[in-house]
Amino acid sequence: MAYEAKLSAADKAAATKEENSGGTPKVPNIVLQIIGFPYAAGPDFVDALVKHGGIAALNAAYRKPPVSSEQILIPDRYFSQDNPKHVAYPHADGALIDKGDLGLIGLFLTLSQQVGQTEAATGVRGWGGDEYVVWKASSGRYCLRDSVVMDDPDSTAALHTALAEWASKSNAKMHVDSSSNVTTFTSCS
Repeated sequence: MAYEAKLSAADKAAATKEENSGGTPKVPNIVLQIIGFPYAAGPDFVDALVKHGGIAALNAAYRKPPVSSEQILIPDRYFSQDNPKHVAYPHADGALIDKGDLGLIGLFLTLSQQVGQTEAATGVRGWGGDEYVVWKASSGRYCLRDSVVMDDPDSTAALHTALAEWASKSNAKMHVDSSSNVTTFTSCS
């Protein structure tokens, strides 16, 4: 961005035209948002690093990069080494297709499609860690099951509220289970 700011008006116009010439691929919007996340959130994270510790902090981040989207969105979590909590993978009810963590941004994007951005932002505030599995059910539907741990009881309650709203709108395609400090939700297409 700093380099582009130094370009002439003609060079900026040519670069913009080249960037926009490919069109938008025909994939779900959530995929574009996940792919675009580093480009959207990265500059603010880099700015926070430089403000925190100069170029030395930026260079150090290349040696020890953020371990979660939460650390990128909330740089203080990176500086304090607030790493995601361990969460066991939930059980898949069929042949496993994928597994991993949604992270703060993935959970937010998933929830925001169901309950809106405001409710989703409230629901994910205090994210502590998660792990998901995806499988294809015998009915041919794809299912996602995610186990989430929040930072504190208030954050857990907010997540439950957002998930309950999603469940109420899902026509029984989504349900929530809670045990101790782990909240697990399952959604099938």
